[in-house]
Amino acid sequence: TANRLNKAAIRSLAPLEMARMKKALGITQDKIETFDEFKNFFMNAAKLCIPPFMNGTMDISRENVLHWEFAPKNCFAYKGMKRIGAIDNYECGVIYRLACWFDALGLIYRATPEITTCQMLSGETCGGDFVFKFGQAVAS
Repeated sequence: TANRLNKAAIRSLAPLEMARMKKALGITQDKIETFDEFKNFFMNAAKLCIPPFMNGTMDISRENVLHWEFAPKNCFAYKGMKRIGAIDNYECGVIYRLACWFDALGLIYRATPEITTCQMLSGETCGGDFVFKFGQAVAS
């Protein structure tokens, strides 16, 4: 299916994307060890690869948490899938890509809520948290 192919492409490209991103940002260390290191990396990476047209915000003001939120019924992927008539079966590739990036970086995390289908199908918004574990218990 298109969803399976999209996710396979995302997963296979994530390690390459993160290696290139680290190189572009001048990061030479192999592993991100702390939330401060992650914040520095992610905020600089976001400037390069999360453009305004995506209509999303990423907030890292809480310790060990990356909160994402997209403008109501205004996620670029939602609008694109709706426009081509494929939204009913769309499995979110946007949050999946972030998860694959974090996997490629070797980070330990959980996503809440767990995202599979498009949240905007059942509501106005899409939002949630990636909660990271950097040498301590995962925050709730």
